[in-house]
Amino acid sequence: MGAAVYAPPAMVWEGYARFDSVTRAVATGLKTRYVPVSDSAVWKLDAYAGDDPIHFNDQGASRFAHQLARAILSMPEVLRRAAEVRRGAR
Repeated sequence: MGAAVYAPPAMVWEGYARFDSVTRAVATGLKTRYVPVSDSAVWKLDAYAGDDPIHFNDQGASRFAHQLARAILSMPEVLRRAAEVRRGAR
C-alpha cells in the first residue's frame, strides 16, 4: 500500500488544494479552460472508500461526475457546439 493511504484526510486534501492551485496557474498560463477539482462538496469523508481519503466510493464518484458535468456544460464553446450539432452543422 502507498503511504498516502495512511495520511490523515486533512493532509491529503491539502495536497489536492495545492494540486488545484498549480493546475489553475498552468491553465491560466496556457489560456485554456480550468475546471476545479477541489470543490468542498466533494471533500466530505462520506465521499471516500472506507478510511481511504484518495479513492471515491460510489457517492463520491457521483458527486464529482456531476460537478465536472456542470462545469463542462457551462462552457460557452460547448454550448455553442451542441447547438450547431442540433442544427445539423458539422
